[in-house]
Amino acid sequence: MKTIKQISLWFFALMAITSVTNGVWAADFTDGTLFYEILSATEVAVYPENGSSPFYNAGNAPAGNITIPATVINGGTTYNVTAIGENAFSDCDALTSVTIPSSVTAIGDYAFYYCTALTSVTIPAGVTTIGDYAFYYCTALTSVTILVSVTTIGDYAFAHCPSLTSVTIPSSVTTIGDEAFFDCTALTSVTIPASVTAIGVAPFAGCTALTAITVDAGNTAYASEGGVLYDNAKTTLIQYPEGKTGTSFTIPSSVTTIGEAAFSDCDALTSVIIPASVTTIGDEAFAGCTALTSVTIPSSVTTIGDEAFYYCPALTSITIPSSVTAIEDWAFYDCTALTSVTVNWTTAAAIPAIDPNVFDNVTLSGVTLSVPTGTKSLYEGKPESFARRPLRLRPVR
Repeated sequence: MKTIKQISLWFFALMAITSVTNGVWAADFTDGTLFYEILSATEVAVYPENGSSPFYNAGNAPAGNITIPATVINGGTTYNVTAIGENAFSDCDALTSVTIPSSVTAIGDYAFYYCTALTSVTIPAGVTTIGDYAFYYCTALTSVTILVSVTTIGDYAFAHCPSLTSVTIPSSVTTIGDEAFFDCTALTSVTIPASVTAIGVAPFAGCTALTAITVDAGNTAYASEGGVLYDNAKTTLIQYPEGKTGTSFTIPSSVTTIGEAAFSDCDALTSVIIPASVTTIGDEAFAGCTALTSVTIPSSVTTIGDEAFYYCPALTSITIPSSVTAIEDWAFYDCTALTSVTVNWTTAAAIPAIDPNVFDNVTLSGVTLSVPTGTKSLYEGKPESFARRPLRLRPVR
């Protein structure tokens, strides 16, 4: 398993392969510059020349400055251009700018995927949907203007756009997808408008310069405090910005859930204080927090998610309270400095089954497992628990 960045890169590659091998369609006609698929008697979408990779034959890929027309004529019929279809400009690495007409209402999945020379784009009023991976890996893209009308920003829509310094999310947007702005390393701030009602997993993960996430005060679904993103009731901590200054953070006492990848790759943090209100530490919650040396898990926590502390190589000790009933796969994977694990279960029935991969890539012969006084035999006699691992057992004093 990997950190969230590594997982994303692997997943993106897999999706790219899938997207270019499953296509069976091809464009219906061309105007000499762009290719189109007929959607209805009056509408067409911009599509690539071919239905699978390579999407364009040699010399036919759109390049330079492209203006998409609002209408196009074919066979004596005038069509309105209403969409930019899936993979329409995928891998057009010589495309530097594109003008989108107001007739377009949807930008499809992978529409500008790997357009590495594209520097700016204006998404006009009329467009309601920006598809999944739409501008993925547009590494030269410095600014995006999204006019009011867009309601959905898809999963990974602007992921791996490291030159993107600013983006304005308009008041029409209701949904921001999973890792929508992943690895936009030049993005320093972002404001979520009052209209947003759904935010996916870790929308700003990998944004190493991002110091604050601001939520409009009128938003009834989400809130921010100190630049940190929460749900409106502040019961779920959704994302701590990676560029936020400070080496320690105290989670508010209203929080019950630390969300998936909430602190992922926050490599400046050395200490996080988790309040007694928290019951769930989500998957990858602290994955890649390479400077984290100290974390106390309170007795309210019941679940420690997959890869929750994956690759925290500075973490030297961990105390797991008796309230914990589940420790998921690879929870402490690659915590290479770990020397002490303290647990507090006092009955055999209370000790959860722990998969050996929980402590993978940790030199367990050098880790002491401290258990409540008088319970050593419980751990030695429960093969599916900690004692299955070569940990040195000793009573807690």
